[in-house]
Order: sequence, then structure tokens, then C-alpha cells
Amino acid sequence: MAQSRRRKGTGTVFKKTNGNYVYKYRDVAGQLKTITLKDENDQAVTVKSKAEIIAAEYAKERCRLESLGSKAEYIAKVAEIKKIIQHTALKNCDIWQAYLQKPNRPEFGTETLAIYQRCLKKFQTFAGEAEITEQLAGRYMVSLWNTGISSRTYNKHLQALKLIFRRLGIFAPTGRRDFRTVLPGLAFFR
Repeated sequence: MAQSRRRKGTGTVFKKTNGNYVYKYRDVAGQLKTITLKDENDQAVTVKSKAEIIAAEYAKERCRLESLGSKAEYIAKVAEIKKIIQHTALKNCDIWQAYLQKPNRPEFGTETLAIYQRCLKKFQTFAGEAEITEQLAGRYMVSLWNTGISSRTYNKHLQALKLIFRRLGIFAPTGRRDFRTVLPGLAFFR
């Protein structure tokens, strides 16, 4: 019985010396990646037929991701699949507490946290109860710049809001998760 070949560019399944099957493929950037295939119980796969089925699922998902139009769509989709981004409704007044409760946020001193909180409060005053969008963030940064603040102060606000919104994944649905993509013309004071 002839063995069917996998479509070109979809990777290879092979057995390592420890008896576990792995899936080897090239990612979008052309780098070689190898992952150990695991079953639904998170155990390494040791049966070739099962490994082929799991690898086919990986290949199908990779092909679907690679067909997305832009890098932002690709990153958003990967993050969604890996459950990095969680779409939750968050009121503007609850943003600071949500940020403080994030386990992956950087640890800062009390003074730095106070500065970040002041920057966020200014933004919240500007935003009111409106939904936070890229356009709203852009309008806020333009209005802040038009007040005549120094570039250093502008950058402090920009960095604080980028950090808070990035940790909370506020702009996640479109894949644009920070102000750099919102304000390419004004974020030149890095």
C-alpha cells in the first residue's frame, strides 16, 4: 500500500529517539520550528497514525493563519488561539484596578504607579464613558500635544497608556494593541 505524501510546505512528522512524535515545519519568517505532538490529555503522542492526524490539524490551522491579509490580523488570530487575548467588557472606571490585578504586569514603585494612574485619569476624563478605541486614543494624544506640553511629558503619557492598554489587551479585536500604530506621526519622541 502506497503511503500518501503530505502537501509540500506543510511540515514533517517524525519519531524522536525517546519514542515521541514531533512535527517540524517552517514558520512564516522561514525559521525551522519543531513541536512535540500531544494528545487531548497533554501526553506526548507515541503512535504514528495519531501523530499524523494531529499534525494535519496543525498544518490546516497554520495554512489558515498564513492566508490572513496582514501581520496585525495574523498576530491577533494567534493570540486569540493561544488565549492570550480575552475579550471582556471593561468599564473605563475599572481600568486601573484591572491593570493592578494583572499578574503579568511589571512591578513598579509606588511613585511610578502614581504617575501612571494620573496619566490614565487624564485619559479617562477625556474619554468619559465612551468606548476606548484607536480613534479615541489618537484624538486624546493629539489634544494632549496641542496643550503645549513638552515632548518628555508627552512621552510619559504615551508610555504609560501604551503599557496599561497593552497589558489589558484593550485594542485586541483589530490586533492594534498600542498607541504606536494609532499615532505614527506623533510618536516620534521615543
